[in-house]
Parts: sequence; C-alpha cells; structure tokens
Amino acid sequence: MSENHGKRRREIGSDSSPFDSFPEDCICKIVSCTSPRDACVVATVSKAFESAAKSDVVWEKFLPPEYESLVPSSRHFSSKKELYFAFCEDPVLIDDGTKSFWLDKASGKKCIMLSAMNISIMWGDTPQYWEWIAFPEARFKRVAKLLDLC
Repeated sequence: MSENHGKRRREIGSDSSPFDSFPEDCICKIVSCTSPRDACVVATVSKAFESAAKSDVVWEKFLPPEYESLVPSSRHFSSKKELYFAFCEDPVLIDDGTKSFWLDKASGKKCIMLSAMNISIMWGDTPQYWEWIAFPEARFKRVAKLLDLC
C-alpha cells in the first residue's frame, strides 16, 4: 500500500498532466467556452492549458464582434489578450463621443456609459437651469451643470 501511495504522490507532483496529450485546438475550444476569468485560472492547470489560455483564438472569442472598429488606429496590441485587457482598463469613446465603451474584466460583458448629451434632461436646453461646460477631468467633452432648481 505504501508503494502505491508513493507512486500516486509522484504522479500528482509531476509537471506533466493528462491534458498535455490533448490537441491544443481542442483545449482552446474548451477554454474559449468559459469566461475571461476562468481562462486565466485554467492556465495554472497544465502547460497545455497555459498555452491555450494565451492563444489569440481564445481571447478573440471574448472580444465583441465589432472590436476591430473600436481599436484606435494609433494603438497596437501584441495579442488579443492584451487588447482584451486594454478594453477593460481604458474605456473607448464611441458614437461621436456621446458614449463610453469598455468590457467587464471578469465576464467580458459589454459596458456602455451614456454622456449627458445622449440623454434627455428636462429643460436641458434652457440656459436659466443648465449650462453645458467642458470639464477636463470628465470622460466626455461636455457635461451638464445644474445652475438653478425650479
């Protein structure tokens, strides 16, 4: 019994995994059916999963279908994973700067913030109550400043 126990311990502690014999495209397919968070976690399972979790094939599945049109022409990314995390950490202005787009890091879900210019504000075009100002720290070009309450 102790001989089998020792053998089992060596197997568990070894660097190889039964998954290492799977074709990488198969593992990529499996990983791409999970979430971005899970893709990062499964990278610790084996070398095969680590390789798949770095694959552009996997990370492209987590990007929105229209991602190419959202990438500023001035930016270059070495991988789809790098692009994914850029979308998570650095929101992109879309629709003539009236909306901000980013991805939720854990789930990959799209997030959109509307600017005040994109919503209807009661008496928003009445200078007595509202002023549209540039605010350098703001995400959007102009913000609504309430001047007076009725």
